[in-house]
Amino acid sequence: MLISVIVPTRNRKALLRQALDSVAAQNAPGVEIETIVIDNGSTDGTLEMLATDYPGVLRLASEERGSSPARNAGMRAAKGEWFAFLDDDDVWLPGKIARCLSLSQEYPEARCVWTAATVCDWRLTPLRKWTGPDLSHGPLTCAAFLRDSITPSAILMHRDVYAKVGEFDPALLRGQDLDYFCRAILAGFLFAAAPEEMVLYRLPERPTPQTLYRSYIHIAPMTARYMEMDIPGRPSASERRALLRHVQGYYADQLIQASRTLRHDDGDAAREALILALRVSPLHALKSLLKSALPT
Repeated sequence: MLISVIVPTRNRKALLRQALDSVAAQNAPGVEIETIVIDNGSTDGTLEMLATDYPGVLRLASEERGSSPARNAGMRAAKGEWFAFLDDDDVWLPGKIARCLSLSQEYPEARCVWTAATVCDWRLTPLRKWTGPDLSHGPLTCAAFLRDSITPSAILMHRDVYAKVGEFDPALLRGQDLDYFCRAILAGFLFAAAPEEMVLYRLPERPTPQTLYRSYIHIAPMTARYMEMDIPGRPSASERRALLRHVQGYYADQLIQASRTLRHDDGDAAREALILALRVSPLHALKSLLKSALPT
């Protein structure tokens, strides 16, 4: 069986090396892995490093910037029965592919499977477990995926999904994976999940208030759009409002955390993060501030 691993990258040569080494360390018997790295205009010697140290990796150049065009180029070039996505700053544990394949055998009707991930800081120090949506109550819905989601680095996707759903939307600047897998859900594909943490998901070294805020202003309308669709499993009006409040609360809390992280060495950025948190949701921002002020 051939699995195509699709890795977009731009100017993160050292991190990319860790990601590729984790692909090479996979130990799935009877599986051949095709690794495709799509470069988004790196200027740090990434392509030279790949040619010298990873000659077996298929190297592609994406003329369009962004993860969607890069992943699309990788999927078009992929020859595997299954596609695996890996962000260039994430790392797989050695049994990740094997566990996903065994999960696909346990649930042969599933065309997207994932393992849990470990959220880590920039140095890969573990912080918390990330399991994704709860699938114990029935087939995955868009509402459940938009609420909890899972990193694309944890997902193994069958080629059938690509054939029916198509490509990632290049017009989306944030939340492209949320949109793609919601489209897969609406196309009728089934998902399965394993509880083992087989992915190290790396948080940015330095939180950027504007990046967090841009994510919010793209993902909030996307969430509202999917929630307004007349689709199977559509939540009630109160549940839709609760989900939108959840999105607001998540980003307000992330911005408050960024403000606390930045206040010691960049007061201007810390103030910007606080202002943006209040813009997203004054109530959630104030709750997060109050929570952080309470003794632990």
